[in-house]
Amino acid sequence: MSLPKLPKVFTASSLLNELNSDETIISRNGLYQLLDSGELRGFKVGSEWRIAEPAVLEWMGLDAENDGEADAPTAALEFIDHDPAEVVNLHG
Repeated sequence: MSLPKLPKVFTASSLLNELNSDETIISRNGLYQLLDSGELRGFKVGSEWRIAEPAVLEWMGLDAENDGEADAPTAALEFIDHDPAEVVNLHG
């Protein structure tokens, strides 16, 4: 018997490292605001946030079932240059 493929689960810190590997896309405060508001789905283990990869792809406007292919013609990140604490709309 084999287990089904389980999604990767990020901590808040590991997600920030992954998203901000080349350039800053989102600040720590911005990430926590998204999680607190429910715009980015996550769950807490004790006081620490956990975010499943499919929730990240959904938030980014990508389709988890199609290996991250865009589910809209223009699924692109848009972010605000003047305030890195603000997170922008990811609607394509």
